[in-house]
Amino acid sequence: DFSVATIICLAGLFYWGYTIFNIVFIIICLMAILASLLLLLKSSSLQGLIQRAIRLFYPIEAVVGITDLQNATYQLFTKHDFLITLLIKLFSWIAMGSCLFSVLQAFGLEVKLIECIFMVTVSSILGILSFLPAGLIIAEATLLGFLSVLKIPMDLAIVSVFIYRLFSFWIWVLIGNLVAQFYLSKLPLFNSKNIT
Repeated sequence: DFSVATIICLAGLFYWGYTIFNIVFIIICLMAILASLLLLLKSSSLQGLIQRAIRLFYPIEAVVGITDLQNATYQLFTKHDFLITLLIKLFSWIAMGSCLFSVLQAFGLEVKLIECIFMVTVSSILGILSFLPAGLIIAEATLLGFLSVLKIPMDLAIVSVFIYRLFSFWIWVLIGNLVAQFYLSKLPLFNSKNIT
């Protein structure tokens, strides 16, 4: 997810006039970070060091989870399925950008699809980095900021962002909660055979 978002953000920088030198520099820095991450995941001695450091602050169960995460991430980067995953995530980001694009077009606002894809990607990443549930407030504020830069009237921008977030995110959270409640209601809360 983050890899594709980075590619989209770099394409957005190029679109908005950054020089190819700046973008190449950013790509080299990101590749260095990725290579360091892969070395960190591959090295068993560094894995042990990371696990010992984590044990200082978290219970042993968290360390087991970190080990699983390290192994899964390493396998993801070494398998040929990585390219397929990137393409699926790229399609996902394009679909999210298309949703915002459709909402803005419904209000008769002139924006480009690539701008919408960039705005959605950056606002989602900033929302994730805020560590707030669903990027609440941060994702919306970022989208509003981008729309104001594009000279979209603020009243239309607020309504557009609200509709976009409602249909691209919140409605699916509601449906997921309803489905989860339905399936959880089918599970027995306690088993009468185990009561002595």
